[in-house]
Amino acid sequence: ECPGGCGDTVIARDLPRHEKMCMRRQIPCGASSKACIRALESWLTGDTANGKGRIQVCEQHGSSALHWAAMTGELDVIRILNGMTAAQDIDLEATYDGTTPTTRACIEGQFDAVKLLVEEGALLECETSRGYTPLICAVTRGWEDISLFLAESGAIIEYKNQ
Repeated sequence: ECPGGCGDTVIARDLPRHEKMCMRRQIPCGASSKACIRALESWLTGDTANGKGRIQVCEQHGSSALHWAAMTGELDVIRILNGMTAAQDIDLEATYDGTTPTTRACIEGQFDAVKLLVEEGALLECETSRGYTPLICAVTRGWEDISLFLAESGAIIEYKNQ
């Protein structure tokens, strides 16, 4: 049985994969605050069974599990959250630091997360309230591979932020 308490019976060889994708897995917000840890299923609201749910944000930081998954490279969690919400919250901005999941992944150098978010519809020119775009974040942090990927994906190189 799942040690997370979801009720699923899991054979030993499948346990590591199940633990990563279990809806009872404890996930923090993008601020990685211990005060904001909750079960993965608790980060979602609405009709998730039909892909029409929404991602909730923590009250303290205005951040989400998608921000955390992007900054830590948790691709399975990104897929789960976007799949249950039709990726409609993919460009959600966290109030505590003005980042979107994609800008957060760019800051942390999470190439695979950036690639997945872009493939799932994240906006390349989504400028946050603090003037961040994914390309600006990748370039300023020195992530050449991410910067090149974003440029090749259509990010405007000569973009001037607002």
